[in-house]
Amino acid sequence: MKQKHRRKSTKLKIEIVLRLLRGESIEELAREFKIPVHQISCWRDEFMKAGSHGLKKNPDESRMKEAQRVIGRLAMENELLKKKIEFNQRIQGK
Repeated sequence: MKQKHRRKSTKLKIEIVLRLLRGESIEELAREFKIPVHQISCWRDEFMKAGSHGLKKNPDESRMKEAQRVIGRLAMENELLKKKIEFNQRIQGK
């Protein structure tokens, strides 16, 4: 019976990669977790390139959240500047 492909969590990938980097055999890790050696090797390479963010399902998620924070801050500043301009126009119009 063919085993269904299951996604591995970021936490598990990091654990496996760290154990590999600490000197454990890639073949032993592959047997223990029932994961092909080439997959663990790919995770190691991704981790080395991008750290733990490289193993997440969506590495751009943190950049998106940061962009949303910046947009929110800029929108708030924009609103404050509009109110300041309106206030100054009312004072000058009196």
